[in-house]
Amino acid sequence: MVDHHLITDLVPTLVSLFFTEDFAETVNLNEIQSAILVAIGHQHKTVDELAPELNLPANQILAIFLKGIRTLIDYLDESFFFLNGIEEDIEESRKAVVKNVATNDENMEKLRSLDEKEGEERVKMQQRKDKEDINH
Repeated sequence: MVDHHLITDLVPTLVSLFFTEDFAETVNLNEIQSAILVAIGHQHKTVDELAPELNLPANQILAIFLKGIRTLIDYLDESFFFLNGIEEDIEESRKAVVKNVATNDENMEKLRSLDEKEGEERVKMQQRKDKEDINH
């Protein structure tokens, strides 16, 4: 477990995300965890300042705080892996579209070539027919 002093600069951002980005609907924190996160993250109180306010020992407040932070971090990790998976799916789809476009371009080129050959054959046939009509 990480010492809470090492993450104190991240706590306001995490707490803001939790309360403003609808994390509360998907992340389950109990009321005491939420209160401790607000006190430390937004009100910049220390664990020792919270102990008398919440009538809890400082080590218990710290344990609850770290559990809440761990829950938020786990949610962000899951979201990151989910988004990373979506990015991979998008990249695979993009590659498939590029491949299809290339295949379509090749097919269109073949059709153009066939159309040109067919057109040339029609012209030659018409010329032959015209020559035959003139000769008769």
